[in-house]
Amino acid sequence: MGDVIYYQNEKRLELIRTKKNFEFISKPVEHDDYLFCIQPFEWECKGDLIKINTNTGVIEKSLIIDSKDLSIKNVYIHSKKIYLVIGYLWGTVNQGGDLFKCDMELENLSLLKKFDENIQVTEILGNEGDYLNLRGIRYIDENFNEHEEIFIKYDL
Repeated sequence: MGDVIYYQNEKRLELIRTKKNFEFISKPVEHDDYLFCIQPFEWECKGDLIKINTNTGVIEKSLIIDSKDLSIKNVYIHSKKIYLVIGYLWGTVNQGGDLFKCDMELENLSLLKKFDENIQVTEILGNEGDYLNLRGIRYIDENFNEHEEIFIKYDL
């Protein structure tokens, strides 16, 4: 990502070569000549996945979740597949979501794992061979106010 600057505090992405700027955007995930980002990336704003060509600075494709209540919350790429955390948008108890997979063309989205209502994945940390390492939360009370941090190994 030599020609890319990401300003995390401002949630702003700058492509040096094309002099293009993108605001309210998540930290980019790079694959070949593309960046994959969530935009807008703000609390209680519906985030969609965008695919930016780093050579032209053009958004070539978007993955828009067909629900006003769901948002993309985390992105990870492994073995030419995009893994996503998608969850409910509204409220303070909706921090994460379930695990999904999509192709690199942003055309075929499928649910990999729907978790128990007490568990939400918040981040895909990486992979070890055929496993994805996930960080999440488990609610430990009936009102979904208190939770503990958990780590999950998901078998691909």
